[in-house]
Amino acid sequence: MSLLQSSSQFSLQDFLQFPEISPPREYFNGKIYQKPRMRGRQERVLNRLFVAINQTGKKQKTAYAFTNLRCTFGNQYSLVPDIAVFNWNNLPVDSQGNLKLNQELIPNWVIEFLSPEENSTHALSNILTCLQQGSQLGWLIDAQEKRVISFPKGEQPTMHQGDQPLPILRGLKTLQLSPCDLFPSSSSIR
Repeated sequence: MSLLQSSSQFSLQDFLQFPEISPPREYFNGKIYQKPRMRGRQERVLNRLFVAINQTGKKQKTAYAFTNLRCTFGNQYSLVPDIAVFNWNNLPVDSQGNLKLNQELIPNWVIEFLSPEENSTHALSNILTCLQQGSQLGWLIDAQEKRVISFPKGEQPTMHQGDQPLPILRGLKTLQLSPCDLFPSSSSIR
């Protein structure tokens, strides 16, 4: 994550007027950061996880995941988690089922991927900020090391690897994942 601008000349409201670009920019305590682009391994894990969460959550009507959804809150933060998961009753949709983008959005579960170009403290700051604002669970995924650090709200972070079960957002009871599920051997990718 690279710092683009550190200035008090842009408020959060000013920042939100900028056009969206890819990869997205984030606003964090008056500073503007550019998210790094995802690489092949990260994208494969993100897609696998996104599909697993939505297949389970939509079927049970308990949760729904979005990739790169802008989450703005607290008049200080406009973050774009790699995956933002919302409990079904917290989905940011209007009466027609369309996504509402111009409101405060705090995901129930925030998932960030560590990038080789990214400062790990920024990804951690994003997760911790979301937890402080009301998220219930955070994951930091390191696709290179095939590890996941989980951050259940109010508990100590835990490092997961191998077939160790990962904590999942409440409501997704039948979804069971381990790092082995996220990082299968190269022969089982196809």
